[in-house]
Amino acid sequence: MKDQTTITARIPNDLSGDLATLAGALQRPRSWVIEAALREYIAREKAFLEAIEEGIRAEEAGDMLDHAEVVAELDAIIADARKQRT
Repeated sequence: MKDQTTITARIPNDLSGDLATLAGALQRPRSWVIEAALREYIAREKAFLEAIEEGIRAEEAGDMLDHAEVVAELDAIIADARKQRT
Protein backbone atom coordinates (compact mmCIF):
# COMPACT_ATOMS: atom_id res chain seq x y z
CA MET A 1 0.00 0.00 0.00
CA LYS A 2 1.39 3.38 -0.97
CA ASP A 3 1.60 6.34 1.37
CA GLN A 4 -1.71 8.12 1.68
CA THR A 5 -3.10 11.25 3.29
CA THR A 6 -6.66 11.73 4.42
CA ILE A 7 -8.29 15.04 3.49
CA THR A 8 -11.64 16.53 4.31
CA ALA A 9 -13.59 18.83 2.01
CA ARG A 10 -16.98 20.49 2.17
CA ILE A 11 -18.86 20.10 -1.09
CA PRO A 12 -22.42 21.00 -2.15
CA ASN A 13 -25.05 18.30 -1.67
CA ASP A 14 -25.70 18.04 -5.41
CA LEU A 15 -22.00 17.37 -6.08
CA SER A 16 -21.99 14.74 -3.35
CA GLY A 17 -24.98 13.10 -5.00
CA ASP A 18 -23.29 13.15 -8.40
CA LEU A 19 -20.18 11.66 -6.82
CA ALA A 20 -22.17 8.84 -5.25
CA THR A 21 -24.01 8.18 -8.53
CA LEU A 22 -20.80 8.08 -10.54
CA ALA A 23 -19.04 5.87 -7.99
CA GLY A 24 -21.98 3.46 -8.10
CA ALA A 25 -22.05 3.38 -11.89
CA LEU A 26 -18.30 2.71 -11.99
CA GLN A 27 -18.54 0.23 -9.13
CA ARG A 28 -15.71 2.08 -7.41
CA PRO A 29 -15.47 3.75 -4.02
CA ARG A 30 -16.09 7.49 -3.86
CA SER A 31 -12.47 7.98 -2.79
CA TRP A 32 -11.32 6.37 -6.07
CA VAL A 33 -13.49 8.76 -8.11
CA ILE A 34 -12.24 11.74 -6.11
CA GLU A 35 -8.61 10.71 -6.59
CA ALA A 36 -9.11 10.24 -10.34
CA ALA A 37 -10.80 13.65 -10.60
CA LEU A 38 -8.07 15.37 -8.59
CA ARG A 39 -5.30 13.77 -10.63
CA GLU A 40 -6.93 14.88 -13.89
CA TYR A 41 -7.60 18.42 -12.62
CA ILE A 42 -4.09 18.84 -11.26
CA ALA A 43 -2.49 17.50 -14.45
CA ARG A 44 -4.59 19.90 -16.57
CA GLU A 45 -3.77 22.90 -14.38
CA LYS A 46 -0.06 22.02 -14.31
CA ALA A 47 -0.04 21.80 -18.13
CA PHE A 48 -1.76 25.20 -18.32
CA LEU A 49 0.78 26.78 -15.97
CA GLU A 50 3.64 25.20 -17.94
CA ALA A 51 2.21 26.69 -21.16
CA ILE A 52 2.12 30.10 -19.50
CA GLU A 53 5.74 29.73 -18.40
CA GLU A 54 6.70 28.65 -21.93
CA GLY A 55 5.01 31.78 -23.30
CA ILE A 56 6.83 33.97 -20.80
CA ARG A 57 10.16 32.40 -21.76
CA ALA A 58 9.38 32.88 -25.47
CA GLU A 59 8.49 36.52 -24.86
CA GLU A 60 11.68 37.09 -22.88
CA ALA A 61 13.70 35.51 -25.71
CA GLY A 62 11.97 37.75 -28.25
CA ASP A 63 10.43 34.73 -29.93
CA MET A 64 6.98 36.27 -30.31
CA LEU A 65 4.83 37.48 -33.18
CA ASP A 66 2.89 40.71 -33.16
CA HIS A 67 -0.84 40.07 -32.87
CA ALA A 68 -1.66 42.40 -35.75
CA GLU A 69 0.80 40.55 -38.01
CA VAL A 70 -0.74 37.19 -37.14
CA VAL A 71 -4.26 38.49 -37.78
CA ALA A 72 -3.20 39.97 -41.12
CA GLU A 73 -1.59 36.70 -42.19
CA LEU A 74 -4.67 34.71 -41.18
CA ASP A 75 -6.92 37.17 -43.02
CA ALA A 76 -4.82 36.65 -46.15
CA ILE A 77 -5.05 32.86 -45.80
CA ILE A 78 -8.81 33.05 -45.36
CA ALA A 79 -9.17 35.40 -48.34
CA ASP A 80 -7.12 33.03 -50.53
CA ALA A 81 -9.21 30.06 -49.43
CA ARG A 82 -12.43 31.93 -50.26
CA LYS A 83 -11.10 32.85 -53.72
CA GLN A 84 -10.26 29.23 -54.43
CA ARG A 85 -13.82 28.16 -53.56
CA THR A 86 -15.39 30.51 -56.09
